[in-house]
Amino acid sequence: MSRAKDGNTEGFAGAGQVLVGSYADYAAAERAVDHLSDAGFPVERTAIVGRGLSSVERVTGRLTIWRAAGQGAVTGAVLGAVLGWLFGMFNWIDPLIAGLLLAFYGVLFGALAGAVMGLVAHALTGGRRDFSSVSELRADSYDLLVDAPTATDAGRLLDADDGPGRSDAAATRREAPVRDTDRNTPGTQREHVNDDRPEYERAEAERSVEERADAERRRV
Repeated sequence: MSRAKDGNTEGFAGAGQVLVGSYADYAAAERAVDHLSDAGFPVERTAIVGRGLSSVERVTGRLTIWRAAGQGAVTGAVLGAVLGWLFGMFNWIDPLIAGLLLAFYGVLFGALAGAVMGLVAHALTGGRRDFSSVSELRADSYDLLVDAPTATDAGRLLDADDGPGRSDAAATRREAPVRDTDRNTPGTQREHVNDDRPEYERAEAERSVEERADAERRRV
């Protein structure tokens, strides 16, 4: 787990959620949430936020007209086999033979139709994309956020996790400033930085202040 540079997660999670850990990859963040779930923590109060998102398109090879036809033929053959088998099952006399026969015909006609469609689709590109690729979304780090009243319990459970990358978990939570959204005034922000009180105590105190303010307004 990497050390958090700052706790600015505004706009990514709901109001009242605080940072309890930052991870270098999604698998580590996923493992942390799974650990919380195994310990009985209410994981519906957690969120994994990717920071520094980037889209990566990995080129897998050159796409020739014959390769386009081959890919279309394979796709059409598989689809034709499945449809042929399903239609063959409606033959009540001998469904097995009928299913196999129609699946075979489905492979032939599906491969032919798929190859033709692959050729047409490749021709329509006009040579502007003569390559195949795979796209994926990556993030520089993944923040684990929890509701403020449960942050202390989450931190205790994560500190007890002896999995890889957990050595500096407590330091991460101590160093990361916590930002919250004012629930009563839309668009305003207030920050709680270097507050020694546990997150749940701070949340309870704020809730009490809001309740007293509401009571005063009702009296007026």
